[in-house]
Amino acid sequence: MREFLLISGRIKYYSMNPADELIYANDLRLLGYILGEMADVVMMLEENQDKVKLLAALNDFYAIHKTRTYDLLQLQKSVNIARAKHQKVISERDQYKSDWKSITKRLEDYMQSSISKAR
Repeated sequence: MREFLLISGRIKYYSMNPADELIYANDLRLLGYILGEMADVVMMLEENQDKVKLLAALNDFYAIHKTRTYDLLQLQKSVNIARAKHQKVISERDQYKSDWKSITKRLEDYMQSSISKAR
């Protein structure tokens, strides 16, 4: 069990930023250590069905935690991408408004000067 946990702790998830990857790997390494120690303690208990259930539950917890944490990091990445796209759209909109106001002002100035020349 410990070998699997150590191998899992070294898995690189390419879509994460380095800080999140370090936090994620550290959490899994710590959880793996705790679960490994718990497995050793459980193995000292006498052989029965509850022992098997407990070990299975510990493995399930590790897998669920790993999946949920990874999913949350993926969601965080998606939110950051969406925020960046939104900021880009807002910036483009503001630029279009600014350009429109500038062109409208130039047109008005031109019309005023044309009217003044025509008199």
